[in-house]
Amino acid sequence: RFDFVNWTGAANVKADYLPRTSATVDKVKPLVPTGTSLAYDSSYRANFSWAANKEMDLAGYRVYRRLQGTSYGTKPLATTTSTSYTDTTLPKNGAVYHYEVRAYDKAGNESAGTADKSVTIVDKSAPAAPKGVEDAWKPDFSEKVSLSWYGNTEADLAGYNVYRSTTTGGPVALTSANRLNGDKPLSNSWYEQPLPQTGDTYYYVVTAVDTHGNESAASGAAAFYTRDKTGPVNTAYNAKAVEDERGVTLTWDKSEATSEDFAGYTVLRYNKPRTESGRTVVVVAKGIQGTSFTDAAPPPGATYYYLVVAADGAGNWGTPSVEMPVAVAGNSTPPPPVTGMTATARENGVSLSWDASDEPGLDHYRIMRGTLADGEWVYKPLIDSWTLRPQEFTETHLLDRTVADGEQVRYSVVAVDQYGNQLTPETGAPVQDVTELDLRPDADAGPAVGDNPLGHLSGDVCGSVRWWLGSDTGANGSKVTGFAVYRWNRTTHVFDKVDVQTRGDITGWSYVDTTMPKGTTTYYRVTATLADGTETAARETAI
Repeated sequence: RFDFVNWTGAANVKADYLPRTSATVDKVKPLVPTGTSLAYDSSYRANFSWAANKEMDLAGYRVYRRLQGTSYGTKPLATTTSTSYTDTTLPKNGAVYHYEVRAYDKAGNESAGTADKSVTIVDKSAPAAPKGVEDAWKPDFSEKVSLSWYGNTEADLAGYNVYRSTTTGGPVALTSANRLNGDKPLSNSWYEQPLPQTGDTYYYVVTAVDTHGNESAASGAAAFYTRDKTGPVNTAYNAKAVEDERGVTLTWDKSEATSEDFAGYTVLRYNKPRTESGRTVVVVAKGIQGTSFTDAAPPPGATYYYLVVAADGAGNWGTPSVEMPVAVAGNSTPPPPVTGMTATARENGVSLSWDASDEPGLDHYRIMRGTLADGEWVYKPLIDSWTLRPQEFTETHLLDRTVADGEQVRYSVVAVDQYGNQLTPETGAPVQDVTELDLRPDADAGPAVGDNPLGHLSGDVCGSVRWWLGSDTGANGSKVTGFAVYRWNRTTHVFDKVDVQTRGDITGWSYVDTTMPKGTTTYYRVTATLADGTETAARETAI
């Protein structure tokens, strides 16, 4: 306080004030800050602010934070001279946190705290991944899956999700399509269900979910192996069966759904309807990828019941089609005569060709070769050398490899339907005469067969000539010691010697002519050489 009286003059007074900030002197706490405000933003930050205190010795402010249910600690969260503070260290765990601010002066005196300001944190913290799931793995085939795991301990745990996939080489995708428990988490820490028996390996993982929808990473995977006992989803819809000249033709619509292991449709033919017991079945087709099939030759004179069913690679069947009864009348009429047949003599046989038949029931062609015997044509089918049955041809040309020896022959090509009906040269099948080229040697073949110790001589189209002995000696009694092989030379009109062999200890001999002319008929002769230095007469064969 300054008192000054001067009745006649002017007073000039100047004063300075400096607070005493020593802790031994200043024992007065600052006022509690006012005007607090707290906001939580989209970046998960708490923005705390307050009004400025007016103490002249104010040093700053201390911000305190506590988790709901606990007390403020002695150490402040932050110290500042500003009137605001942004907390960027909040965990994203859904908890409630309280804030207060206290003013402190230069003497170290601290005010009381402001009233709590609270914020509820957004929960972005997922639970820990469950442990122990991978221990359920089994090395053998399983009919069902049984999982268990250690329970999570998070306070806000809502439950567990179970996922399954057949994907290998990576983690199971945590998608709604792979989730087995729907939208509601499991409350227990175990899971059981039957395993689809599809032949796949199924991988299972478990995740933990909290009450805020946060989901953990996947647990370790448990693998289960299955046998394929599940048929494909493919189905032959709108199936129909009709008999025509081709046989019984079945058609159906393409299946909209398909399985990855679909192997094709199987066609079944039953002798009785499914309502009757004791019926037998014939599998008439497998692996059909299209939507039609013709049962070419069901035995006629009976009613059959057809089904079309999809099959997978493991042989499982899907849902069969409707049952289709067909009264099969069969066919006894042979296909019409083959047209456009030609027969041309070649050096290595007879070249045949003919027009393709458009007969719906055509199964194959058969070629008949006729030779004259006592003035009559005798026909025999060309024979398959493996099955020793008549050959069946599906193309419209053939080279009949025969020896070019000038023989007059007659060919007939006949069409054969699925029931074996066919014409013959005697019943209207066309014939074609041809005289084979004559490439026979014009040199004498030697003495009669009986004068040659070779018991057999033959050849094939690969140029292999084979023989064996019928006698150990020649006609003069001299022992056979070796052999000579000759090949006819059409240019010089002589047989050229192409090989010499010793007899040895074997019982059969052969010679392979690697330089044999191609596309023609080649004649060979083989003689036996004797111990007395002579050579027997020859046996002859043609290739």
